[in-house]
Amino acid sequence: MHSWIRKIRIEIFALPALLTGIGLILFATYSHGCGFSPDSISYMSIAHNLIDGKGFTSITYDGNIFTPLTVFPPAYPVVLAITSFLLKIDIQEATPWISIILISFSIIISAKILYKLTNSIKAIFAGTFLLLFCPHFLVVHLFALSEPLYFFSMFLTFLLMTYYLEDTKRTYLLIAIGCTTTLAMLTRYIGIALLGACCITLLWNQRRSLIQSIPKILTFCIFTSIPLLLWFIRNVIISGTIANRSIGFNLENTRSVIEAIGASVYTLIVPEIIHPAARAILFILIIIGILPCNYKLFASKWRSSKKRDTSSLTFLLITFALLHFALVVLIHLSLNKISLNEANRLLAPSYIVFILLFVKEFTLFCKSAPGIYCLISKIIFTAILCGYIFASCVWVTQIHNNGAGFSAKAWRESPTMLFISNLSNSIPIYSNAPEAIYFLTGRITNHIPQKENSLKNIPNDNYLNEVSDMEKALISQQGIVVFFNNVDWKYYLPSRAELKEPLSLQLIKSTEDGEVYAKDTNQQYN
Repeated sequence: MHSWIRKIRIEIFALPALLTGIGLILFATYSHGCGFSPDSISYMSIAHNLIDGKGFTSITYDGNIFTPLTVFPPAYPVVLAITSFLLKIDIQEATPWISIILISFSIIISAKILYKLTNSIKAIFAGTFLLLFCPHFLVVHLFALSEPLYFFSMFLTFLLMTYYLEDTKRTYLLIAIGCTTTLAMLTRYIGIALLGACCITLLWNQRRSLIQSIPKILTFCIFTSIPLLLWFIRNVIISGTIANRSIGFNLENTRSVIEAIGASVYTLIVPEIIHPAARAILFILIIIGILPCNYKLFASKWRSSKKRDTSSLTFLLITFALLHFALVVLIHLSLNKISLNEANRLLAPSYIVFILLFVKEFTLFCKSAPGIYCLISKIIFTAILCGYIFASCVWVTQIHNNGAGFSAKAWRESPTMLFISNLSNSIPIYSNAPEAIYFLTGRITNHIPQKENSLKNIPNDNYLNEVSDMEKALISQQGIVVFFNNVDWKYYLPSRAELKEPLSLQLIKSTEDGEVYAKDTNQQYN
């Protein structure tokens, strides 16, 4: 490497991707802000309650305004509350700035990781752009979701672990790793995969006997797990449940999980915007083209060096990706059904690690492969990057023009939502989208009774009683039932026909995006 390069900090070569990421977030969120999903609304309500001194409580849309938080870990709502409080701005306005800060740190840290993996400046430049535009990295930073904070803590853990393994006498680094791993677990429960990967990597790299190393690794594991264990104990004391979920293998769910995860892997590796035939060809080239060449390259190194050609960082990344993927599969085989979008979101951490490893393999291959193979690999890499850039730019433009999630134009200009906003606050409302009504009007709305517990994937034994209670409210308080046409993902809710006929509901308002029902058509709702 040239001497002038040594004098330049690695972060400089990540600046193009960093500035591009900041620009894209500012452009996408300038008009309508970040996108908000049902999870986002929960995070926002928790943050509001923290600021108001009501503790870790959330809105559950079942008549209880302040319900103890157990479903989500607390880290991201805390970050939302702190940012809103310090900047003296509304939580909704704070979300884009949080995304900008987190994506900046993630790109800088990933640049250091890529340099550790490849020792190549070109890899930093190309790899950070590939990471920025890869599916569900940039997109999640355009929503008020916990993934950006999780990615940041994940990247930081990887980097700190690399520094620690270079000199295991620096115990303060191990403490720092424990803190960042704890942050990951308190951001998303599946961060347990990161703790497992760190412990396995520490065992893999132990320089003393296994018996001598185990006490230190156990101490690290216990130290790192204490905050999450305390959170779980608090949940049990307050609500009698660890995370308001139950574990149990669901054989009927196996096929849907496998199909969703399989489609997700295909979608993540090959840009969705490409023509189906071109996507299939590109996918085949990636799988049967580059990977066998890399295997041949590493096999030759194995024979020549007579030792593993796997760095500690590479081992950590592979271990984490496999553990994370396995946990996603096991959790959704036991808990609930999973859609393609959910699979994409859940598998994003494993895929991002795959991107880092892919850049490493690609760089090593280009250094050692014959000219023609190197050229073909560069063409494939460029095609993937261009596909990602095109797909991400389409997403960013759509969000800039129309917004995303519940902040999208279709929700903000909803005729049904306008009708609801003009109703008296004394009228109880039941809906299949109470999160949207709360977000856009500020009204606390009841959820339509669920036939199935969406968190535990079991029948709701209290369903008929809840329907009876809803009917009483509709009669005594002249309540209404609101169905939005574009809410089609809540498989656990009854259909309109399942409620309309037994309850003798009458249509009082029909719009292009929904319908409103009541028991008494003579009541004036305006």
